Amino acid sequence: MPWRGTRDAYRVWVSEIMLQQTRVAAVVPYYEKFMRQFPAVRALARADAESVLKYWAGLGYYSRVRNLHRAAREIMARHGGKFPRERETALALPGIGKYTAAAVLSIAYGQPLAVLDGNVARVLARLGAIRGDLRTPQRWMQLEERAQTLLVATKPGEWNQVMMELGATVCTPRAPRCEVCPAARWCQARKLGITDQLPAGRKKPAAVKVRIAAAVLLDAKGRTLLVRQDGGLFSKMWQFPAVEVKRDAAAELREHLRGILAEGNSKTLTQRKQREAEYAEERKPRERQEDLTQRTQRAQGDTEESMVALEGVRHSVTFREITLLPFVVRVGASISNLKFEISKGKKDQDAGFFEPGATKTGANFSSAHRIGTPRSGNEGSRSGEHSEISNLKFGISKGKKGQDAGFFEPGATKTRADSSSALRAGPPPNDNESRARVRVVGLGKIDRMAVSSATRKIARVAREYVRG
Repeated sequence: MPWRGTRDAYRVWVSEIMLQQTRVAAVVPYYEKFMRQFPAVRALARADAESVLKYWAGLGYYSRVRNLHRAAREIMARHGGKFPRERETALALPGIGKYTAAAVLSIAYGQPLAVLDGNVARVLARLGAIRGDLRTPQRWMQLEERAQTLLVATKPGEWNQVMMELGATVCTPRAPRCEVCPAARWCQARKLGITDQLPAGRKKPAAVKVRIAAAVLLDAKGRTLLVRQDGGLFSKMWQFPAVEVKRDAAAELREHLRGILAEGNSKTLTQRKQREAEYAEERKPRERQEDLTQRTQRAQGDTEESMVALEGVRHSVTFREITLLPFVVRVGASISNLKFEISKGKKDQDAGFFEPGATKTGANFSSAHRIGTPRSGNEGSRSGEHSEISNLKFGISKGKKGQDAGFFEPGATKTRADSSSALRAGPPPNDNESRARVRVVGLGKIDRMAVSSATRKIARVAREYVRG
């Protein structure tokens, strides 16, 4: 294994975080790729969250890498770029528990701290013929004391690695290889003939069946729209708009889309109208705006007619049996004017408005253009151009009370000169937060992004449908 033999605290730390609840064989290629990209704690700390997630995507349990990233920045800020040598200081870092602290400090710094994880606990349980649930607090404390007693204090790192490897490769949960075990002569479970019975199995909760419907919005250029929402199956990573369904997946997904196909909450709408009135007076638009509610209602009707159910996909996550139900939604002319409110789920938030729709060639965007009226003149309008997914409008919540997310145009080029308030139709956007919530990408590029395995599966089915 590539992390064995090193005393580099950073490399030991990364390997131990990756190995949590993940098989060694699955970790090796991710570890090697991650180390090539972030060879030292400084490189990891300086990277943005999106880049770090990209190199972890597919390994699962994404809170691990988020804590790893946070801890790297804390190490650079408070500990001079070095993993702390003191146990209590190490435990104060995000994502560091007693096992990880003991592993890093013993292997990298030679501190006499014994590790105890599931593999080591199984070895100790069989050596001492310990019955019952090992995870009860009292029994786990006894195992910690036993592990510390057996520790070779002069070579704690080597001893801990031997114990971990023994549990992972020889003293396995099923069919332990007792004939090659170096500790077989001292194993009480083997002497009693109860090796297969120890440790006692834990009662697992019954698997919960979950069905999730996802909308794959597609425009004529093969682009789709991804969002990032808090919690849920997709681990706050890029995902298709999705909702858990109980009975009629198509109907419930339509209802979910109706819920986010909105002009925002009343507070946001009032603020928007006030801003539009101010800018309309300033810009003196040449034509009257069409009523937003009527246009949204028509667009919702078109959405219902354009949904195509794709083949369901099986997915499993920690005692959940998940069926992913993708639906392709072709973006038509009226759908290009939809407004989505993507909320973090906190009360009384101002969702603001978001525009993925500014074209790369546009130099002067009036408020009339932004709320869906046809472009003209130098704005690059051609017949059918409103069918592009980049013209969708999404309301974005920043997650802080009373904030206005303003307006954002991901299609605009860096060289665009017109950055007036009339262009933005609101306060200057926070690009980092706006970009972190909605993204328009080519369907074929999703596998190269920081997305969960569930999103990859949905994208694969959608690509097969498009090719088919």
